[in-house]
Amino acid sequence: MANGLLLRLRERELSASPAERNVIAYVSAHPHEVVGLSVRGLADATFSSPSSILRFCKRLGFAGYKEFQRELIAELALLGDRKDVALEDISIDDSVERIVGKVMKSNVRTIEATARTLDYTVLERCAAYLKQARMVNLFGIGASRLVAHDLAQKLMRVDKECHLYDDWHDQLLCAKNMHEGDIGIAFSYSGLTQEVLDCTAGRRMPSSKTTSRNRKDEVNKMLDLTKFTTEQRNQKSMDLDTMTSLQIVTTMNDEDLRAVQSVTKVLPQVATAIDWAAEALERGGRVFYMGAGTSGRLGVLDASECPPTFGVSPDLVVGLIAGGETAFIKAVEGAEDSEELGASDLRERGLSDKDLVVGLAASGRTPYVVGGLVYAKATGCKTIAIACNQGSKIGESADLAIEPVPGPEVLTGSTRLKAGTVQKLILNMISTGAMVKIGKVYQNLMVDVQQTNEKLVVRGQNIVMEATDCTRERAVQALADAGGHVKTAIVSVLLDCDAEQAAVALERAHGHVRTAVSGHEKSNADVQ
Repeated sequence: MANGLLLRLRERELSASPAERNVIAYVSAHPHEVVGLSVRGLADATFSSPSSILRFCKRLGFAGYKEFQRELIAELALLGDRKDVALEDISIDDSVERIVGKVMKSNVRTIEATARTLDYTVLERCAAYLKQARMVNLFGIGASRLVAHDLAQKLMRVDKECHLYDDWHDQLLCAKNMHEGDIGIAFSYSGLTQEVLDCTAGRRMPSSKTTSRNRKDEVNKMLDLTKFTTEQRNQKSMDLDTMTSLQIVTTMNDEDLRAVQSVTKVLPQVATAIDWAAEALERGGRVFYMGAGTSGRLGVLDASECPPTFGVSPDLVVGLIAGGETAFIKAVEGAEDSEELGASDLRERGLSDKDLVVGLAASGRTPYVVGGLVYAKATGCKTIAIACNQGSKIGESADLAIEPVPGPEVLTGSTRLKAGTVQKLILNMISTGAMVKIGKVYQNLMVDVQQTNEKLVVRGQNIVMEATDCTRERAVQALADAGGHVKTAIVSVLLDCDAEQAAVALERAHGHVRTAVSGHEKSNADVQ
């Protein structure tokens, strides 16, 4: 291949950066291994980062890593075909056994190549569509209709209602009569079969889904930012560059009030999010926040505050940011544009159906978050989207959409301002509310606070005193007897029992101080 990918890599090596030369050297030496690696796997193998790999792919002219892999696979397949063509061809002189062996080898190679080119994020999204669909409509002609028929048989075995007509005109009529909640699956080997294209274009309900939508058009639509209120200009700050300092802060303060008021309208949804988070934690699951840029940093910030405030493991509430920990301090170019990275970050942490995933994006369109939510939904766990535009892309991808609208920013497009404030307010509510629900709070006291410094040691004493109305001396002694565990100290003082008995009462109450105290008093009353 005169202009093959491997040749282009070698030609680029002289002008490449040191990090890119590492990638080029590895791909050139291990091309067959690379086609089976995720973007993070290649980054680890080349001592690079996923975002660096993505940037390198874009400099080579690819939309992303998957497209890079597909060209590499195609080139290796062509090189392999040239090498093995005599072996693969079936001859009239071949024995039946030899023919079967050649066909089997060809089938295995085809399956392996298919597995390498699959986009798992897309597959997970399709699985989520199928699960939710009211009706599945299948479109295809010729050999593609036979494949569609095979899928129809499988869908019927799992009691999923579907339609597949032999005649193309009937398929087109079916497409035109699709309803909201239906999904259409179009089959075409070339992707250009006009009859199938007519079916996908003819679907009546714009909210019904087909798997044949043009990805380029979808990306262009997503990137039309002017329709987002977070990207529009704020008429009250049009003369921001001429304002005095007092005028600037007054304008910003007025707009911050609007941000707080916008949260009021979504409180019912936030309350549901609290219940879902508490349920996940109570059944042994985790809560994941994921976002890019400011949204990702806010998620990491809220998650990192949970261990010292509520005494939980750092693995219980987890903040994920596109580009990894480095992106918390310095923006990582291109990381947020990869749906694959969003799914990969969750996959690597062993996401299960016990967990809850909360996606954060001010605009509501961040691909990293969309990919994570789609993967999470396919895994079976509940998903929540927090965006600052209504009808957001991430809202469509989640089970629950929380979409306050704080309005245009004082500094156009700077969503670290009102949008960031709104997201932080909601995260405060979710994490605090969930911790209240699972017993980390008594009255309004954080009774599982970790005493990691002198200030917090005194705070622990003060909490025991406030909760029990005891002296500092009694609080210090109770904490010492309880091994520094504030909740146990409180229960021991309130019940006037030793630390061991208090710990038993707390265990029976699943960590809830109020329940432990009232349950113990009720037991004593029953005995009397």
